[in-house]
Amino acid sequence: MSHLDFDMLSPEGLENPWEFLGRIQEEDPIFWSDIQQAWLITKLDDVRAAFLDKRLSSQRLDFYLRQFEGDLKTACPLFMRHAPLIVGFIDAPDHSRIRALVVRAFSKPVVDRMRAAGIRIIEDMLALCERERDIDFASRLSYELPTLLIMAIFDFPLEHRQKFDQLAEDIRNTLGSSRPTFAAMLALEKSMAVVFDILSGLIEEATANPSDNLLSQLVQAHNDGDRLSRDELLTLCLAIVAGGVDTTAAAISLFTRWIAADPALLEEVRRSPEAASKLVDELLRYPGQSKSNTRVASESFEWRGKQIRKGDFVFLMQNAANTDAEAWDRPLEIDVGRSTRNAVPFGHGAHHCIGAMLAKMELTELLHRFFTRFDVEVQEDKAVLQQSYIFIGYKNLPIRVTPRHV
Repeated sequence: MSHLDFDMLSPEGLENPWEFLGRIQEEDPIFWSDIQQAWLITKLDDVRAAFLDKRLSSQRLDFYLRQFEGDLKTACPLFMRHAPLIVGFIDAPDHSRIRALVVRAFSKPVVDRMRAAGIRIIEDMLALCERERDIDFASRLSYELPTLLIMAIFDFPLEHRQKFDQLAEDIRNTLGSSRPTFAAMLALEKSMAVVFDILSGLIEEATANPSDNLLSQLVQAHNDGDRLSRDELLTLCLAIVAGGVDTTAAAISLFTRWIAADPALLEEVRRSPEAASKLVDELLRYPGQSKSNTRVASESFEWRGKQIRKGDFVFLMQNAANTDAEAWDRPLEIDVGRSTRNAVPFGHGAHHCIGAMLAKMELTELLHRFFTRFDVEVQEDKAVLQQSYIFIGYKNLPIRVTPRHV
């Protein structure tokens, strides 16, 4: 095993992956990891190219499911029917077709309309912080804004909040996990059945009586006569929950910890919403909530002298690419004055996250308002990172808030 190899889920790999990735980037930027049993692509230009490379397929569900062999076909028929339709797990032309139908639903005017709803949710969160003062920010609050905003976007009835939360948790324990268990897959199957039943009724209502919510827009979306099928609609809702809740919640907890520990960042985030927005752009680069995106080689090919074999798993290491010393000076420092235009926190090309503008709006509004209203002390000894190959976030982040008199 190479001296460069490291376990991405070890305590050291979770807390400071850049120490390991920096060495790999310098010595062997297209690196075979025996521990992960996958290639690690670490240079910015290579990661951006890999996102566009048709030899690297998004059809990678086997990465999550290979340990279960054929058992899921019998035990989880709903999952097995919808999983191949998840937009992040399919290639062109199907991916291009679905994206063309969906992308307008997350345009800037739509995000601007959602801002007021987001601010109302944030103000309720801040009121809870003021009442309780001591709170686990990660487990209790970081999911509140993205969850309620996605529910509002779909006009999903608040009476079903617990069912929505359960679906998001079950997605997190399966598609968001490095090692999902069979029990977790069974739980996801059950949650999908419950929420899909509710969504089916909402889809029927949106078809009969269209409104301006996202679900109605998706039902009515068309492109040269093409529309989303019912299964595609349901699966797309699942993908939006998975992408819109977990990654944003991870960024909220991660950025909160970093800002609370740095007086310069505190000054910046409090200065103005515009300054907070620039800070969010830089924090998305480093430390960045996105660790990696996975692909599978659809054919054998040689890349920079390395033989990639058909079926090999490939990690596009976004947190390495976004700290590439050839792309940025002092990459492991936060500098709000730098350009982050080429960074890849939301992917690149056709698989660039369609919800990126919504996530940035949520992060900017929450962090500016939260740190303007409170001084925040993080209980560092009780902070626990999520075990994930996909994103950096906290399972637990206990904090104490003190209202500021400004």
